Amino acid sequence: MVNPHNDPSLQDAPNSRRNRTSLWLGLILVLSFGVFAPTLLNGFTFDDPHYARVKTPTGDDNPMVASLHPFTEYWQKPMNWGLPTNCRGFRPVTVYSYALVNHVAAAKTDDTPETRKGDDSAWAHHLLNLVLHSLATLLVFLMVRSLMSAGPALIAALVFGVHALHSGPVASIVGRAELLTFTLGASAMLLYTTGMARAGPARFWRLTLAAATVMSAFGAKESGVAWAAFIPLFASVQGVSWRRQVVPAALVLGVPLVLFLVLRGVMFAQHLESHGTFWVEYDANPLYYLSMAQRVINATPILAYAAALVVWPCNLSSNYGDGPFVLFESVFHWRFLLSSLGLIALLVAGLRARARHPMLFLAVVAFFGFSFITSNIPFPIETIFGDRLLYTAVLGTALSAAWITSTLPQRLLWPAVAGLAAFVLHNAVLSVERSVAWHDNTSLTTNDLQGQPDSVGLHIDRGHLHLWSFDKASGVREFQRALEIRPDSPRALRFLAENSNAEEAERLLTRALESPLLVRATEGRRIHWALAQLHEAAGRRDEAWRECETALACDPNAPDIRLHMLRECNLRGDWPQFEKLLVEGERLDPGYNYFAMNRGVLLHHRKEYREGAAVLSSVLSGLPEQVHVVEAWLCLADCMLHTGRPGRAREIALRFETAAKKTPSVRRSREQILTATTPASPDR
Repeated sequence: MVNPHNDPSLQDAPNSRRNRTSLWLGLILVLSFGVFAPTLLNGFTFDDPHYARVKTPTGDDNPMVASLHPFTEYWQKPMNWGLPTNCRGFRPVTVYSYALVNHVAAAKTDDTPETRKGDDSAWAHHLLNLVLHSLATLLVFLMVRSLMSAGPALIAALVFGVHALHSGPVASIVGRAELLTFTLGASAMLLYTTGMARAGPARFWRLTLAAATVMSAFGAKESGVAWAAFIPLFASVQGVSWRRQVVPAALVLGVPLVLFLVLRGVMFAQHLESHGTFWVEYDANPLYYLSMAQRVINATPILAYAAALVVWPCNLSSNYGDGPFVLFESVFHWRFLLSSLGLIALLVAGLRARARHPMLFLAVVAFFGFSFITSNIPFPIETIFGDRLLYTAVLGTALSAAWITSTLPQRLLWPAVAGLAAFVLHNAVLSVERSVAWHDNTSLTTNDLQGQPDSVGLHIDRGHLHLWSFDKASGVREFQRALEIRPDSPRALRFLAENSNAEEAERLLTRALESPLLVRATEGRRIHWALAQLHEAAGRRDEAWRECETALACDPNAPDIRLHMLRECNLRGDWPQFEKLLVEGERLDPGYNYFAMNRGVLLHHRKEYREGAAVLSSVLSGLPEQVHVVEAWLCLADCMLHTGRPGRAREIALRFETAAKKTPSVRRSREQILTATTPASPDR
């Protein structure tokens, strides 16, 4: 009889299995990278330029990502701090990653890092997203492998790695928040569970690292707080009793959670509380302004739709908003009743499987735990629905696939293989298609409208792109199509007005102000601002000023209107009103560079030239050369002239020859400085 301990072939069997597992895992990781690899050719798309690019779409520096700040500074400010748009996002880890990539990969336009353009760093951002997704796929394998054999773990990783719902988070640079939250949260979970299985220093250091990692997961995106509940549940399935977890969970998960919420509250009090109520566009989330009961009734079918997508993704889109989902009022509507029954049945089945089928239990908990928080059911969020919000919820599908693999009867093996092959092929093809679609905004909206033709926001976005391509007729048609879907859409009415003659434009804007869907603080402000521009173009300056005041009353935090009014006061010589507007703006947004610029202009008017020069010199270099910025540059030149630096004053004035030809105020100021200096004027 052969002794197995002395038989080399039997001793090599475990190594052979490990090698095969490693090979299959490597192929899965390559596939998970490859199906989204076309994104390496993409640029900054959709929301990316607003949050991740060095220069925003308006040409302003994005102060949070244009240069790298100390890591702790990102834990003190909202994600778009220093920009005029108001955002509640608190994602310090994600924003730091944008700044870090820009710091490493964005080429400099001259010797100062503040003048990086940043367009050339898109590939590096996309590469990091691809690496994070492959890492997430590996973590899914390790997660399932800690509970099951290698076969089900490989299937779970395959399902997760190619799932087409991941195309949005991977292809969108802003989607990195989802990738970081998952990878950090899953890493924290593995550290926590392995730490609980050890004793002594090994346990201490693993749990300490788990606490730091889960804190980072919270800091990547707020919805990551769901990991604080999922991690101890996963550990309990591994056999760690709840009694053993009480103290470790409180320290490793509870303390970071409390600390994160405190830091977020402090950030909100310091930077956002003065902005008042946070408003959401109706086109982005019609549920935001419904009563709680109505919101839950309408959000429940959307959560059921999400459950269907994690099983079989189709008709994916970057923007859903108003239109694709039918809204209703009755609790007896068939959509609500059917979706409620389906979701409750799924939840009950998962909870009942806790003892006999713990992997199925975890799958159901993963789906509900990571999708419910962004479903608009517990509270309204900024969007009605988003593919990217389901990145972690797809873990439920992966765990379900692992459970099916482990319980599958032998007679169903080949039908299951065929089903898995169909699933992988469908998702791989769709992932590649979506990765290509995300190349730029034109390809993205064109592709998305094929799947969601009733999205008001998509038609408006598509109309904008036509206008930027100088195709006004096609742009107008898209705005009209949006109005066919939602006749009272204030945004569509405003955009159509901006591309109509003056009489028709005024009629459309008046109609928009009467819309029941109007959000006064956002679209109402923009419509009054558009009316002000109409009046100004017609020479009705008093009426234009009144519309500006009304627009500013709608949203006192609107910097574009306040800056316009500051310039008007400057041109009129109404310096008391100028100072009043400026002081209020500085109170609302003390870090805004344009307000600092106008403070320098006011100091120049007061003949406080040295102080004015110091303020203007510190802010102007990072601002695009718009008319009011050029006027401020000439104020700086005059300050230089009055403080003994005529050479520098002349140098500044000579820069703006083109602007002087277009704008009388610039021409007058420039001529005064050039007249007062000579090419040989020395600086003292």
